[in-house]
Amino acid sequence: MTLRHALIAATSVALIGAVLIPTAAEAAPTKYYVDCSAKTAGTGSVAHPWNRLAQVNDHGDFSPGDTISLRRGTTCHGRLHPAGSGTAGAPITLGAYGPKKAKPTVAGGGTPNYTGAVQLRNQPYWTIQDLRITNTRGGRSTQVYRSGVSVWNQDGGEIRGVVIQRLDVQDVASAPNEKAGSSREWGGITVSSGGVIGDSFPGLVIRDNRVDRVGRSGIAVMNWEFPTTFNQGVRVTGNRVSWARGDGIVVFGAQHSRIDHNVVAHAADEWPCPLCDPINPLTANAGIWPARSSHIRIDHNEVYGTHWLGGDGEAFDSDQDTHDIVFEYNYAHDNTGGGILFCGSRSVTVRFNIFENNDKGAFNFIGNVPADVTSIYNNTIYAKKNLKQTKVIRAFNVDKGPEGGTVSFKNNVYYNYSTYHGGWWQWNTSKVTTAANTIIGVHGQGRPHDKRTSRKDPHLRKPGSGGIGVGTLDGYRLKKGKKAQHGVAIPAGVTRDFFGKRIDPKHPPRGAVG
Repeated sequence: MTLRHALIAATSVALIGAVLIPTAAEAAPTKYYVDCSAKTAGTGSVAHPWNRLAQVNDHGDFSPGDTISLRRGTTCHGRLHPAGSGTAGAPITLGAYGPKKAKPTVAGGGTPNYTGAVQLRNQPYWTIQDLRITNTRGGRSTQVYRSGVSVWNQDGGEIRGVVIQRLDVQDVASAPNEKAGSSREWGGITVSSGGVIGDSFPGLVIRDNRVDRVGRSGIAVMNWEFPTTFNQGVRVTGNRVSWARGDGIVVFGAQHSRIDHNVVAHAADEWPCPLCDPINPLTANAGIWPARSSHIRIDHNEVYGTHWLGGDGEAFDSDQDTHDIVFEYNYAHDNTGGGILFCGSRSVTVRFNIFENNDKGAFNFIGNVPADVTSIYNNTIYAKKNLKQTKVIRAFNVDKGPEGGTVSFKNNVYYNYSTYHGGWWQWNTSKVTTAANTIIGVHGQGRPHDKRTSRKDPHLRKPGSGGIGVGTLDGYRLKKGKKAQHGVAIPAGVTRDFFGKRIDPKHPPRGAVG
């Protein structure tokens, strides 16, 4: 054998040996179990489960792929703050096990200031699901900031892979106003980031949760690092928020995100508010709204019963520093502050929505905060007889508005039977353009006078007959054999009406239904 052949042979043997020598395998994911009805504290196995949340908290870091399951039908008291991080392919899951239907309860009992009954901090790739969570002590009035679920990112950079789903979050007492901090980022399910530039929650998902009787916010996603850093690709979908003491759903500091198929009922429920600071009272709330955000789609939501506490009170709001926002295919009804607020927004589109019996104005502009390039088209608005102070466009705080830029109002159908007979179009006509709107009932002062304004019957089956749920809106469909009156052309990519029926954007219907 030549030296060259010997070296080749030796190398081959070495390589084969390297392949055959076993390496240390990564630890397999572990399943941990918690049964707070168990009499003795176990090891966390299914046969010998832990029986206190403290055992979970004291475990140390959980590993990628681990699961922590609480027994259905049981209640665990205290605060749950497990440690560790998952990975993209192996998230850590906090959930439920057992044969009973009732979700396991984490009863926070009134956790300390700036905490949640369930809390994560700087921990990527976690799924929290299938739990019932409460966090109250001694009633709803408090000056302590707390949440049901609190997920924090402080100096953690990008925290990816957080999913919060199928939770029942109920009876959370938190401070109602801004006296000692930002109360909006506390309440039911709250996700907050901000410490250094770059802190964010890319791809955050909050879906299919039920949030009831919480304060201040129902669901809040906040990023305080704008305008340098935003939460990208947030999805808030399929949730139901009822009786939040302030805002229903608020997304602050996000881009390229979506808020869809949610129901928000009776937001801004904190009145009277004995603990509210008179300088910063609990007044400005809305059902669903973004702020300091861009490229947000808000669609297929229902918002009703939002209370007016001296300010705002609309179903929707496009607030400070928002741009490229689309509100479409939503149903807003019986909100005492109005349909939608524009406050410091730019390039906002409102289309194919149904607004029924919202007081104080279907479309409200705060005149001293510019709202530029607003496009309102193909909406159906209905105001019943006993409503008061109802206008189509309402600009307040200044005599002439909307201020700051152009507003286009076209292809809308408005049924006005309200008892308010004043100027239901309150605006500066040099900044608002109208085209092809249909007005039924009381015209009032300031109505549009373009040549295509119509008072012809839109031939809807029974407008104004909506109730709770989009399934009650058949009265807004066209009568059998009738066709919608055409409006002016709309963007080519818009090809569906409120009910999903295909339409021709070159010859669209008037109103939300074709």
